[in-house]
Amino acid sequence: MLTFKIAYTAFVLLVVAIWWRHYSWRNFLWFSDIAFIGAVPALWLQSSALASVLAVAVLVPEILWNVDFVARLALRRRITGLTDYMFEPERPRLLRGLSLFHGLGVPILLGASRKRFIGVLTGVERPEDRVAGTLAVHLAGVQHGARLVRAHDVAAHRQALAMWHHVAR
Repeated sequence: MLTFKIAYTAFVLLVVAIWWRHYSWRNFLWFSDIAFIGAVPALWLQSSALASVLAVAVLVPEILWNVDFVARLALRRRITGLTDYMFEPERPRLLRGLSLFHGLGVPILLGASRKRFIGVLTGVERPEDRVAGTLAVHLAGVQHGARLVRAHDVAAHRQALAMWHHVAR
Protein backbone atom coordinates (compact mmCIF):
# COMPACT_ATOMS: atom_id res chain seq x y z
CA MET A 1 0.00 0.00 0.00
CA LEU A 2 2.85 2.38 0.81
CA THR A 3 4.34 1.86 -2.66
CA PHE A 4 1.00 2.70 -4.26
CA LYS A 5 0.61 5.84 -2.11
CA ILE A 6 4.07 7.06 -3.07
CA ALA A 7 3.58 6.27 -6.76
CA TYR A 8 0.18 7.96 -6.93
CA THR A 9 1.46 11.02 -5.07
CA ALA A 10 4.45 11.29 -7.42
CA PHE A 11 2.17 10.96 -10.46
CA VAL A 12 -0.12 13.73 -9.14
CA LEU A 13 2.85 16.00 -8.45
CA LEU A 14 4.18 15.43 -11.97
CA VAL A 15 0.81 16.17 -13.57
CA VAL A 16 0.29 19.26 -11.38
CA ALA A 17 3.74 20.62 -12.28
CA ILE A 18 3.16 20.17 -16.01
CA TRP A 19 -0.37 21.57 -15.93
CA TRP A 20 0.66 24.54 -13.79
CA ARG A 21 3.37 25.44 -16.28
CA HIS A 22 1.12 25.17 -19.33
CA TYR A 23 -2.37 26.06 -18.06
CA SER A 24 -1.90 28.12 -14.85
CA TRP A 25 -3.83 27.76 -11.60
CA ARG A 26 -7.25 28.10 -13.31
CA ASN A 27 -6.94 24.55 -14.63
CA PHE A 28 -7.25 23.23 -11.08
CA LEU A 29 -10.79 24.58 -10.64
CA TRP A 30 -12.35 21.71 -12.59
CA PHE A 31 -14.13 19.13 -10.42
CA SER A 32 -12.11 16.27 -11.85
CA ASP A 33 -8.81 18.01 -11.08
CA ILE A 34 -9.91 18.82 -7.55
CA ALA A 35 -10.79 15.15 -7.04
CA PHE A 36 -7.55 14.01 -8.72
CA ILE A 37 -5.48 16.12 -6.32
CA GLY A 38 -7.77 15.53 -3.35
CA ALA A 39 -7.28 11.79 -3.70
CA VAL A 40 -3.74 12.24 -2.36
CA PRO A 41 -4.77 13.27 1.17
CA ALA A 42 -7.68 10.81 1.06
CA LEU A 43 -5.22 8.03 0.28
CA TRP A 44 -2.62 9.02 2.87
CA LEU A 45 -5.21 9.64 5.59
CA GLN A 46 -7.10 6.50 4.53
CA SER A 47 -10.24 8.60 4.73
CA SER A 48 -13.21 6.88 3.16
CA ALA A 49 -15.31 9.98 3.88
CA LEU A 50 -13.01 12.27 1.88
CA ALA A 51 -12.68 9.73 -0.94
CA SER A 52 -16.46 9.35 -1.05
CA VAL A 53 -17.06 13.11 -1.21
CA LEU A 54 -14.59 13.42 -4.06
CA ALA A 55 -16.10 10.48 -5.94
CA VAL A 56 -19.65 11.81 -5.61
CA ALA A 57 -18.59 15.33 -6.60
CA VAL A 58 -17.11 14.19 -9.91
CA LEU A 59 -19.43 11.35 -10.86
CA VAL A 60 -21.73 13.23 -13.27
CA PRO A 61 -19.01 15.45 -14.83
CA GLU A 62 -16.76 12.40 -15.31
CA ILE A 63 -19.53 10.43 -16.99
CA LEU A 64 -20.22 13.36 -19.31
CA TRP A 65 -16.49 13.76 -20.02
CA ASN A 66 -16.19 10.07 -20.95
CA VAL A 67 -19.32 10.14 -23.13
CA ASP A 68 -18.04 13.22 -24.94
CA PHE A 69 -14.56 11.72 -25.38
CA VAL A 70 -15.81 8.38 -26.74
CA ALA A 71 -18.30 10.13 -29.03
CA ARG A 72 -15.51 12.31 -30.43
CA LEU A 73 -13.26 9.30 -31.03
CA ALA A 74 -15.86 6.87 -32.35
CA LEU A 75 -18.41 9.11 -34.05
CA ARG A 76 -16.44 12.33 -34.55
CA ARG A 77 -19.34 14.13 -32.85
CA ARG A 78 -19.16 16.75 -30.13
CA ILE A 79 -21.67 15.99 -27.36
CA THR A 80 -20.85 18.29 -24.40
CA GLY A 81 -17.69 20.11 -25.39
CA LEU A 82 -15.95 19.02 -22.19
CA THR A 83 -13.19 17.33 -24.17
CA ASP A 84 -12.59 19.98 -26.81
CA TYR A 85 -9.07 20.59 -25.49
CA MET A 86 -8.19 16.93 -26.09
CA PHE A 87 -8.60 17.44 -29.83
CA GLU A 88 -6.78 20.77 -30.24
CA PRO A 89 -3.76 20.00 -32.44
CA GLU A 90 -1.82 23.03 -31.18
CA ARG A 91 -1.62 21.48 -27.72
CA PRO A 92 1.23 18.99 -27.28
CA ARG A 93 0.13 15.36 -27.18
CA LEU A 94 1.76 14.91 -23.78
CA LEU A 95 -0.49 17.58 -22.27
CA ARG A 96 -3.57 16.15 -23.94
CA GLY A 97 -2.61 12.63 -22.85
CA LEU A 98 -2.37 13.57 -19.20
CA SER A 99 -6.11 14.04 -19.14
CA LEU A 100 -6.68 10.41 -19.99
CA PHE A 101 -6.80 9.61 -16.29
CA HIS A 102 -10.50 10.45 -16.67
CA GLY A 103 -11.03 7.29 -18.69
CA LEU A 104 -8.60 5.17 -16.71
CA GLY A 105 -10.45 5.80 -13.49
CA VAL A 106 -8.99 6.34 -10.09
CA PRO A 107 -8.80 3.67 -7.44
CA ILE A 108 -12.22 3.04 -5.98
CA LEU A 109 -12.48 2.81 -2.21
CA LEU A 110 -15.41 0.75 -0.95
CA GLY A 111 -16.41 1.06 2.68
CA ALA A 112 -19.70 -0.77 3.23
CA SER A 113 -18.62 -2.43 6.46
CA ARG A 114 -21.64 -3.17 8.68
CA LYS A 115 -23.73 -0.47 6.98
CA ARG A 116 -27.44 -0.11 7.61
CA PHE A 117 -28.45 -1.11 4.06
CA ILE A 118 -26.92 -4.55 4.69
CA GLY A 119 -29.13 -4.90 7.73
CA VAL A 120 -32.20 -3.75 5.81
CA LEU A 121 -31.58 -6.17 2.94
CA THR A 122 -30.69 -9.16 5.14
CA GLY A 123 -32.88 -8.52 8.16
CA VAL A 124 -29.87 -8.43 10.49
CA GLU A 125 -30.37 -5.67 13.04
CA ARG A 126 -27.11 -5.59 15.00
CA PRO A 127 -24.20 -4.05 13.01
CA GLU A 128 -21.67 -6.47 14.54
CA ASP A 129 -23.69 -9.37 13.08
CA ARG A 130 -23.42 -8.05 9.50
CA VAL A 131 -19.97 -9.50 8.73
CA ALA A 132 -21.23 -11.97 6.11
CA GLY A 133 -23.28 -9.29 4.37
CA THR A 134 -20.33 -6.92 4.44
CA LEU A 135 -18.06 -9.56 2.92
CA ALA A 136 -20.57 -10.20 0.14
CA VAL A 137 -20.81 -6.50 -0.71
CA HIS A 138 -17.05 -5.99 -0.60
CA LEU A 139 -16.26 -9.07 -2.71
CA ALA A 140 -18.82 -7.97 -5.31
CA GLY A 141 -17.23 -4.51 -5.26
CA VAL A 142 -13.74 -5.92 -5.79
CA GLN A 143 -15.06 -8.05 -8.64
CA HIS A 144 -16.45 -4.89 -10.25
CA GLY A 145 -13.32 -2.78 -9.89
CA ALA A 146 -12.95 -1.55 -6.31
CA ARG A 147 -9.26 -1.41 -5.49
CA LEU A 148 -9.46 -0.50 -1.81
CA VAL A 149 -11.74 -1.86 0.89
CA ARG A 150 -12.28 -0.32 4.31
CA ALA A 151 -13.50 -2.87 6.85
CA HIS A 152 -14.02 -3.35 10.57
CA ASP A 153 -13.39 -7.09 10.42
CA VAL A 154 -9.91 -7.10 8.91
CA ALA A 155 -9.06 -10.79 9.52
CA ALA A 156 -12.31 -11.97 7.93
CA HIS A 157 -11.69 -9.71 4.94
CA ARG A 158 -8.11 -10.89 4.50
CA GLN A 159 -9.26 -14.49 4.46
CA ALA A 160 -12.22 -13.82 2.15
CA LEU A 161 -10.17 -11.73 -0.30
CA ALA A 162 -7.35 -14.29 -0.34
CA MET A 163 -9.84 -17.06 -1.10
CA TRP A 164 -11.64 -14.91 -3.68
CA HIS A 165 -8.34 -14.29 -5.51
CA HIS A 166 -7.72 -18.07 -5.65
CA VAL A 167 -11.16 -19.00 -6.95
CA ALA A 168 -11.63 -16.01 -9.26
CA ARG A 169 -8.66 -16.91 -11.47
